[in-house]
Amino acid sequence: MKHCFMFLLGIILSATLCGQNYSSEVVFLQQRGNTLTVRAQGISEKKKEAANMALKSAFYTLFYTGVDGVNKGNPMISTAKPDYDRRFFDENRYSVFVKDYTITEGPEKQGKQYRCMVEMTILFDALQKDLNRNKVQTNLGMAVGTLAVR
Repeated sequence: MKHCFMFLLGIILSATLCGQNYSSEVVFLQQRGNTLTVRAQGISEKKKEAANMALKSAFYTLFYTGVDGVNKGNPMISTAKPDYDRRFFDENRYSVFVKDYTITEGPEKQGKQYRCMVEMTILFDALQKDLNRNKVQTNLGMAVGTLAVR
């Protein structure tokens, strides 16, 4: 049943987010205080957009797929809120929660697209507060400080 729900959620979000090609290659690196550091891949037809797609992909994966080491690998968001997603991804609100990032690989061309890897530090506490303030329904057990450190 959970897989069916996640599948339907994925279909709805794909349509809602204008078919963005988010990568799910996101790896938890560390937690320090109220920040979370991850490595993420971005793919874009435009060289300059590959790093931005990596940043967006990290948030999308945290929100809707889950990342091992964060919230026990469960997605942060349990119920999609299309208006929040549109503002967050399409109007670049995600950048408010990026403390810093470094391009660690690329962008390099693979076929017709560019691939880029970034390591980024997310203001995780502020992100959680923003989700709550915007009444985005998060998964139970998701609270600041519940990052599973390996």
